[in-house]
Amino acid sequence: IKSEGEKGFYKRLGSTNQRLGSTEIDELRREIAGKSFDVMPHAGTSRSDLDPARLRSYLRHRGIKTDSLRLRSLELLAEYAGGLVVASNAGLILFGKDASRAMFVPDARVRCVRFRGTTKAEILDQLDIDGTVLDAITEVEAFVARNTRMGGRFSGKMRREDVPEYAPVTVRELLLNAIAHTDYALTGSQILVAIFDDRLEIQNPGSFVYGSTVETIKQ
Repeated sequence: IKSEGEKGFYKRLGSTNQRLGSTEIDELRREIAGKSFDVMPHAGTSRSDLDPARLRSYLRHRGIKTDSLRLRSLELLAEYAGGLVVASNAGLILFGKDASRAMFVPDARVRCVRFRGTTKAEILDQLDIDGTVLDAITEVEAFVARNTRMGGRFSGKMRREDVPEYAPVTVRELLLNAIAHTDYALTGSQILVAIFDDRLEIQNPGSFVYGSTVETIKQ
């Protein structure tokens, strides 16, 4: 609706018209341009904002070079106005130095909380992971292990076999999905691993694909 200016964008959802928020409008503009938030250049950065040790740890042992040409082909570096090469949002999120991530992508991190009971009324333990979302994978595993119960079983062996309350492979798969599908363009919230007496929840920022609702997903 042109008369409403920048606020005049709506989407059709079921039988209703819903006003688009600024983040949704930005996402549509990126979609039109054929660019995701992750691969867009982050103004004010440079290659020096990427941590060489993290790049070597995750790339070199896989046989991937970490020279500027290769990092650009992986879209961890991107070209900005005037041909200047800067870090992409993905580069900062995955391999940024701690100070650079704190400055440019402060919400790209994982937070763990153990609550008492079945609500969020009281916190028993918490961990704000300072490393990247990739670093968080091993730290989440340790946090879950120390805040959940350990059962036991005998499966034809002489000794008792410990059985964790939540299978580590399951928690890892859920966490990897949360990391991969988070909308890092959103600000003010992080990936959250929440442990209650009766369940474990992993939440990540983002919205449904346009036109989807809880009901249509269930169908």
